[in-house]
Amino acid sequence: MIQMSLPYTNSRMEFTFKIVLIGDMQVGKTSIRERYMGEGFPTHYMPTLGADFSIKDIDLETAKIRWMIWDLAGHHTFSVVRERYYYGAVGALVVYDITNKESFDHIPLWIDEFWKNSFDNKKFPILLIGNKIDLEWKRKVMEEHVTEYLEKLNQECHSYGFHVDHIYTSAKNNININDAFKKFAQILIDFVSKTERRIK
Repeated sequence: MIQMSLPYTNSRMEFTFKIVLIGDMQVGKTSIRERYMGEGFPTHYMPTLGADFSIKDIDLETAKIRWMIWDLAGHHTFSVVRERYYYGAVGALVVYDITNKESFDHIPLWIDEFWKNSFDNKKFPILLIGNKIDLEWKRKVMEEHVTEYLEKLNQECHSYGFHVDHIYTSAKNNININDAFKKFAQILIDFVSKTERRIK
């Protein structure tokens, strides 16, 4: 879902973006969402059952954004349940755990699931998030893994009208959480401006 309001004056444009947080279980999706919503960092792991939902309004220099954030369960048993929540999403934050190589290797599966279930099978923008950077000393996903994969992914996404970016975060230490969403907001604004389309 993209709702776009054109200003009648020189004020900023307003957008509503439905996005999804996806990735393997225990990579920190819910912790990222709760930290972004100002709810702090959870002290105990509680798996997401199906999906959780949050709304947040932000002001950028170029636009006002209303986020509709769907945090989707990462366990494979919820794959059928997840399908209904993808519809209308125009972007995905794909999260992996830098200390868990398997969670990084599963990124293509998550991207395919998102695109397969998105509006009219469109290829919408994604942002890769390497979470738990506070555990750098336990890192299993090396920088060369990220660089190599991004090069391959961007060769594919070039024809879709967007560039895939990457950011490291720590939900525990609140590192780059706000920056990740700001970065993605600009990616989506650029995508909408470039393609000149509205999706409702």
